[in-house]
Amino acid sequence: MSTRTQRIGDRIVQVVLLLLIAGGIVLITGTLGRGGATGGSGGGAMLGASGPPAGGPGGGPPGAATPVALVETDDDGAVAVETETVGRATVREYIRVNGDVLAERTVAILPDTAGEIVERSVSVGQYVHRDQQIAVVDPSLPGQRFSLSPVLSTISGTVTAINVQVGDTVGTQTTVATVGDLSDLEIVTYLPERFVAAIDVGLEAEVTFEAFPGEEFVGRVVAVSPVLDAQSRTVEVTLVLNERDRRVKAGMFAAIRIVTAEAADILVAPANAVTSYYDQSVVYVVGPDGTAERRPVEIGLESSELVEITRGLAEGEQIIVAGVGNVTDGVALRIVNEEASL
Repeated sequence: MSTRTQRIGDRIVQVVLLLLIAGGIVLITGTLGRGGATGGSGGGAMLGASGPPAGGPGGGPPGAATPVALVETDDDGAVAVETETVGRATVREYIRVNGDVLAERTVAILPDTAGEIVERSVSVGQYVHRDQQIAVVDPSLPGQRFSLSPVLSTISGTVTAINVQVGDTVGTQTTVATVGDLSDLEIVTYLPERFVAAIDVGLEAEVTFEAFPGEEFVGRVVAVSPVLDAQSRTVEVTLVLNERDRRVKAGMFAAIRIVTAEAADILVAPANAVTSYYDQSVVYVVGPDGTAERRPVEIGLESSELVEITRGLAEGEQIIVAGVGNVTDGVALRIVNEEASL
């Protein structure tokens, strides 16, 4: 065989080997690609074991988290709710605030002269008459003797505080004692500026005290300050109880509800039945087929328990008062309470 022929044969063998190597690379690459795709599918199936696969009942995209069911429903999808029947009642709109019981008239008793307290003549809680001696001051100076000076009450009332002890040195501006006329007590409170237009003399108030749980006292507004405090932006309001009760003491803490508006025999709904839907007040009515009907309503007076319904409901209709957050328009309902009328 000639040298030329041998060289041509070597070239052919080299070309064939290169083609075989290239084909092997293509085959290996394709196999690895299919294996990766298969592995990806396996991963998806494993993820689906803890949640619905794509296109499943959840209706979400692949890999979406399973929604947690928070609504109590029956097998047929009915939502458990409690209802009440719409009726008529009295609604009171009020301002809730706190206040302090004070003596209507309280006076600080001051000495006429400076000196040393040598006698205390009364005790806290004691009733004193006008010009009755409260204490005695000795105005004497070293080397000089002066007559004793009595400290006298300027009003008749009860001693609510004594601020000195025997041996104390006092001046003419020192409060020796405080005397208050406890025959007439008042309740003083302060309302924010936003309530100024609603408050007026004569408004009725419901008052409670921690000392008498469950007992309610009736009072009224007797004075409203003509000016607001520039620092706190509040107005001082004074109330008195309609009937004097000797159990009520000066210094007590009072919880007050000042009634600003009242309407009787009006159509009402429980406050927890009214919710908001796109900035509109709505309630959910039980329809004749046992499903929920979202009903827009207009409301008037409001209290913490009831709201006046001026439009949107009729007396005798059933509305949902518990489970409202789980209800949507048209959903099937299962009423779990014994229906109560308002």
